[in-house]
Amino acid sequence: MVIQAPVDYLEVHLPPETTDKPNPEQAKTHREAAGKLLTKDTVRSYREGMDHLQKAISFSPQDLTALSWLAKTYLYMWELSKKDALYLESVRKLIERAGRTDSPPVEKMQAQALWHLRRESYDTSLNEINDAIKKNPYHGESFLVQGEILFEQGAYNQAIEALEKSLELDPNL
Repeated sequence: MVIQAPVDYLEVHLPPETTDKPNPEQAKTHREAAGKLLTKDTVRSYREGMDHLQKAISFSPQDLTALSWLAKTYLYMWELSKKDALYLESVRKLIERAGRTDSPPVEKMQAQALWHLRRESYDTSLNEINDAIKKNPYHGESFLVQGEILFEQGAYNQAIEALEKSLELDPNL
């Protein structure tokens, strides 16, 4: 008889949209701590980074960078989720909160591209990330996302070029 351990799927936890005691300095401290953890690119560091982002948003619910990073991190952790519509819908809510400005930040555009990628809407995903690259052609993570999309589309040579460009711009990726 084979006994299987229960599977602990990652679930999206939506942070509060308001706070009675905003504290931008605490939010910044937690966002910076998350940034350092997320560059380590391990499941453990991503989970710890997500905790810091949740705290940052609890201190500053309209922190667009923290919201975008949290959405992207959930999408990077896709393989640990149930890969269902509820997960994607919850991440979409984060992306919408991050995009409540006239000019969406590149971070939000990257999150949107990853969201479409996880839904297997490759053309829409590629268009979104290409727009992010046009907005800021020096952001290595945009090329990383572009490489992942191109790989999924079977455009392997273009994917390699995009991934090499991402490392050229940001060797820590």
